[in-house]
Amino acid sequence: MSVSSNGEQANAGSERASVSADGRFAVFTSYATNLVRHDTNGVADVFVRDLRRHDTSRVSVNSHGEQANGGSAIDPQISPDGRDVVFTSDASNLVPGDTNGAVDVFRHDLRTGDTIRVSVGPHGAQGNGPSAKPTVSADGRYVAFTSYATNLVDGDTNGAWDTFVKDLATGKLVRASVGSDGTQANAMSDGPNISADGRYAVFISLASNLVPGDTNNQGDVFAHDLKTGTTTRISVGTAGEQGDDLSVGATLSGDGHLIGFASHATTMTANTPTTHDSHAYVREFGTGRTTLVDLSNGGDVAAGGSFWTAVSGDGRSVAFVSDGANIVPGDTNAARDIFVRDLAAGTTTRISLSSGGAQGDGPSFYPFTNRDAHVVAFQSYATNLVPGDTNGVPDVFVRYR
Repeated sequence: MSVSSNGEQANAGSERASVSADGRFAVFTSYATNLVRHDTNGVADVFVRDLRRHDTSRVSVNSHGEQANGGSAIDPQISPDGRDVVFTSDASNLVPGDTNGAVDVFRHDLRTGDTIRVSVGPHGAQGNGPSAKPTVSADGRYVAFTSYATNLVDGDTNGAWDTFVKDLATGKLVRASVGSDGTQANAMSDGPNISADGRYAVFISLASNLVPGDTNNQGDVFAHDLKTGTTTRISVGTAGEQGDDLSVGATLSGDGHLIGFASHATTMTANTPTTHDSHAYVREFGTGRTTLVDLSNGGDVAAGGSFWTAVSGDGRSVAFVSDGANIVPGDTNAARDIFVRDLAAGTTTRISLSSGGAQGDGPSFYPFTNRDAHVVAFQSYATNLVPGDTNGVPDVFVRYR
């Protein structure tokens, strides 16, 4: 899908796709200069692809449509309703008064064409440090992001990256990477995601003071309930066992009840291998059950690392990347592939294939699903997933299940 409106393939690499809930719109970052007309800024831009009309347009522009005078980073996301795109950029001309010289978070409204800066304080004070990795609620109202700025909320004195949530309707900005009593984290927090309704923010943190009994000295996954203010550690076993190694990459279902993550820990489930390879998990918020998901249809655990989970909006499926060659029959490409695990049916399918079923001749990364995982977007170095892929750079693709 990293092609121009007339189908011309990108003349430089494309990365990190996400899709709307209905699967119609996909957003991605590209260094290409030939996806839209008049792309002369020489930096990475953010694009949206209408998969129904086969149109590609640039969204890392200001409200007048002028291109950014700085690069836009590799972490854009489209709102589930397909209206809003959030992204980071070090451009200074996307909004008036951008003089902080730092990477900021922006939101572009695809309907109105308006671009606003998200990473500002409640009274409009621009951040005194960089911000990154935005994620957006279903209606575009709430945006979670991480920031090194110390002036977005009062009392930010920890000198670390924190996770924030901005209400674009009211302008209210809160810090989510805090304990249930409001205590600020004593170490960095990163990798946020937000539920469709904007109630839950998940993130990873090296902090040891967000929940009681955090003594593992590892990065953990946490969820913060923005309604109640409660913070819960997610990367634990069903009986509450804390991980004995790093956990990363939190994603969640639309209602926040199911959270996916990857972990090197050996203590998550009874069938977790003891090798400290990374494996993919989901945890049910209500029941507290943690389940290993990088499995074959017969229940064999992936014989290799698994990473980058992406839980579908309906919570039925989870996509992940794996080096395991034993998850599906005929996996002989010796490359990382994209898989989807149907949690209800207990089945796993490989996604990073051509329409004719040929396995990719290069590695694939960063899956993202629509609401029911019927559409899966991903990045790949493979050259044989679609005909005519001769640009020799990573591209972004969508596969329909």
